[in-house]
Amino acid sequence: NRHSGNKTMSDSQKLDSRYLKILISAILIIGPCILYFISTSKWLFMQHNYLLITLSYILFIIMTTSMVFTFLKNPGVIISQSKLSNPPCSIDLQINAQIVKVKFCSNCKIIRPPRTVHCNICNHCVDRFDHHCPWVGTCIGAGNYKLFMLFISTLFLLELAMLLGSCKMVNHFTYEASHILNLGNSTKIFVHTMNHSAGAAVVIGFACFTILFSLSLLIFHLYIGAMNKTTYEEIKKLYSETSNPWYSGISRNIAELFLSPSPKFNY
Repeated sequence: NRHSGNKTMSDSQKLDSRYLKILISAILIIGPCILYFISTSKWLFMQHNYLLITLSYILFIIMTTSMVFTFLKNPGVIISQSKLSNPPCSIDLQINAQIVKVKFCSNCKIIRPPRTVHCNICNHCVDRFDHHCPWVGTCIGAGNYKLFMLFISTLFLLELAMLLGSCKMVNHFTYEASHILNLGNSTKIFVHTMNHSAGAAVVIGFACFTILFSLSLLIFHLYIGAMNKTTYEEIKKLYSETSNPWYSGISRNIAELFLSPSPKFNY
């Protein structure tokens, strides 16, 4: 495993699986982007639409970089520093007038800090565990959550820019066929448009499908961030609106989510 020296054959197989998943994700995400850059952006450049091209390239660089670093950075793996002879099954802590129960992890041999969850896929306890993301092949936790948010934010904005640019291109050649060349027949108009903007049409299909997913994911994480919850806590319904010990107001929660420094974890 990337975050521990304890490695078994099973761990190696899981590691190979994670690399395979992120490779597939990279192909599915970056592939349409490359198609956009070699087809639509070339046409946009000829139309002197430099702002949209520049924005697309910047978003692409940030998106791919944040995706890679989300995968590479330690998500918050907690490694046991001591061996407990008779560990307690659980301990009750009082946090903001609420009782939070922390438990002993028999796999990692640690008393899990608050909000720490054992990931059965990675076989590690992860601080402020959010979820295990198959798209980036790793857990999302305290160590890489901000990078993950940057990734899904720029992915949505890039898909939006790609959709806008590709629609401009398809609309241009559709208008050219129907109003300038006066082809008249809808089949001829379609053939003319596809002959000149087939790549843009493929990008539109991709963007229309994926933009709904990335937008819903972004909205969901902004919501749980405003409530100072994790995906795990929200799905498990661990806290109600009035019993969340981590809630400190929407503005403070958002500031903590985006502005506070990420904790550092040793590998």
